[in-house]
Amino acid sequence: MKATVSSWDSATTFFCTPLETMFRLSPNGQWLSYLHTDPDRHHIGLSRIDEHLNLEPQYDYPLRDDEYVLDVVWKTDEILIVTTMVCGAQHKQLHMIDITANRFTDLSGELAICELACMLPARPDEILTYDEDEQGLRVVSHLNLRTQERVTLLICQPDDTQLFFDWAGQLRLVLSASDSGYQIKKPIPQEGRFEVVGICPYDASFTPIFTDVDPDHDFFALTNIERDSLSLARVNIAQAMTIHWIETDADKDMTGITGVDPNGDIEGVVFATTPQQYHFFNADTDRLYQRIKARIGLPLCTMLAKSADGERFVFAGASDVQPEISYLYDATVDLLVVLGSAFPQLDPTTLATTQFYTVPSFDGLRIECYLTIPEVQTPRPLILFPHAGPWGHDRWGFNAIVQYFCAAGFAVLQMNFRGSTGSGRQFIQASIGHWEDDVQTDIEIALKHALQHDAIDSQHIHGFGISFGGYSVLMQLIRHAIPFTNAVIINAPSDMAYLLENMPKDWQPIQEAFYHLVHDPRIPTGQQALQQASPLHHCHRIHCPLMIVHSRQDRIVPVGQSETLAATMQAQNQSVTLHVIDDEGHEILKPQSLRRVMQQSLDFLLQPLLIQNS
Repeated sequence: MKATVSSWDSATTFFCTPLETMFRLSPNGQWLSYLHTDPDRHHIGLSRIDEHLNLEPQYDYPLRDDEYVLDVVWKTDEILIVTTMVCGAQHKQLHMIDITANRFTDLSGELAICELACMLPARPDEILTYDEDEQGLRVVSHLNLRTQERVTLLICQPDDTQLFFDWAGQLRLVLSASDSGYQIKKPIPQEGRFEVVGICPYDASFTPIFTDVDPDHDFFALTNIERDSLSLARVNIAQAMTIHWIETDADKDMTGITGVDPNGDIEGVVFATTPQQYHFFNADTDRLYQRIKARIGLPLCTMLAKSADGERFVFAGASDVQPEISYLYDATVDLLVVLGSAFPQLDPTTLATTQFYTVPSFDGLRIECYLTIPEVQTPRPLILFPHAGPWGHDRWGFNAIVQYFCAAGFAVLQMNFRGSTGSGRQFIQASIGHWEDDVQTDIEIALKHALQHDAIDSQHIHGFGISFGGYSVLMQLIRHAIPFTNAVIINAPSDMAYLLENMPKDWQPIQEAFYHLVHDPRIPTGQQALQQASPLHHCHRIHCPLMIVHSRQDRIVPVGQSETLAATMQAQNQSVTLHVIDDEGHEILKPQSLRRVMQQSLDFLLQPLLIQNS
């Protein structure tokens, strides 16, 4: 087998070339912000939009080469708030762009951690932030954007996992970890205390959405506390918490809302279907969305932004072979123009299509599978690529890692095993205490089903996984139900007891949730189960070459886990290679680092195939 392009050139194409994405409209619809990159860093660009939707570039703000842009939000028509992640340490930082002064300001100052808590839309010069003070405590601060003056409003308690504010900055709800789940607490300001109004079990979800500032009014929430699917509801907490469901036809989890209209109503919701499905409550908005989706001509269509007057919009379209393309639309003149593409250098006709199907697991649970196969005549070696999390999910659409491997001649299998989000609460519950067995059986069954495909070379099975995906690859190698040719794991845990007992400080409020959802190391049976679930203690069963990649600054899964695993395997004369990345954290964010890791991974996975062909 031969790669269609060199691993270095291909890695550059997929992970280190200029792109334009994250387009955002100013409230007045006259400005457009966007993220663009060069090989070394991210830039925030700003363009003025004329009456014909022509863009006039005005400003360009380069970020530091160790910063990765997470989000850009317009606060006013002149001010943007930029949230970044510092590579390596992976702490969030805030910046402000002031168009009138042409100024880019670091809002974090000397703080190691600074996150946006509330935008305060009614106060143009103020925001609320989550900061870490000198004692390492998490605090909520009031920040004046003009003077940079900070005033601490409250100190978060150790068990507080999330604080929820309304748009005026009032603290409305707090979620705190407890033995029985997340306590939902409302403040009683006149008494200086909090009252527990409900419990969200650890296998459920509860995200409030406040559209007004009256604490006595109902509010919206995305939750599945009293049902299987994550759904939209109206919630009242005047006395005991009561939930009134807003029914829709879809039977999948909701993944979010599309926005809130000027009247304080939810405009629409998004479902975790394949492909992703939108449901708008307003008929005019739904007709507009359907019309633009038809004009774009792509199965995935997202409304990304709109102006305050509802006249200008940013849409995005994509498919399994088409990376995201962003469009600007003006409803007053019915004009739609292309803004930019996430991967402008890729030709969709050369990419591999993704097949979606489901297979039954051992207990009848349906496992969603995504199989991407290059269009070639001979059977292709297969890469098993389980997702990270496990509380996340793969979805149908363009995936740069998948297409990178397909460009080299591999087929790629992804699946949503039990514990993945998007398929309901019972799907999550089926994974509790079963990371090492039932979850792995789902993956094994999906893999065996894919090997029946005529286009798959069943003699050459490879593994590739990141974080929990890497853990699952290790468990598949250990189970040895299917022989693997070789495998690559990245920032993967191998000692589960150590992982749960040594969480980073900012993860400790959710430590109790992990004890409930995985195994509890505080009790003997939990310790025994965690040992059974730890690849480190069973790595002698691995019979194929393994490449381990780990970031030295990983705070979630410390690099010592991979160093210990590699040393143990080397002492047993097993074939193992360890690569340590010095300047990255649990997520590999720098384009140069990602390119290097993916190139090393592809070279390693190709090696036995190239030797065989030679």
